[in-house]
Amino acid sequence: MLNYQVFKSAEQPTQTAIKEFMSSENFSLFVALDQYLQEKYQIKPKFSYSNCTMNQNIWRGWNIKYQKSGRSFCTFIRNKTTF
Repeated sequence: MLNYQVFKSAEQPTQTAIKEFMSSENFSLFVALDQYLQEKYQIKPKFSYSNCTMNQNIWRGWNIKYQKSGRSFCTFIRNKTTF
């Protein structure tokens, strides 16, 4: 199941819901990377919903973006096919 099928656009996913969506191993890696980015670069995650329908809607759904000085640093795209 794809991200947008699990997490509706009107409701930002909680940390618990994200953990249930991912395998526990991948969630642990995500948490470690999130902590590293926040500590090393002093950037906070920002949730955003994308309606992109490219590639059979594979990019549609909730993303977590990290930005510094108004510029994109990186984006996590949650998708069952990649996690």
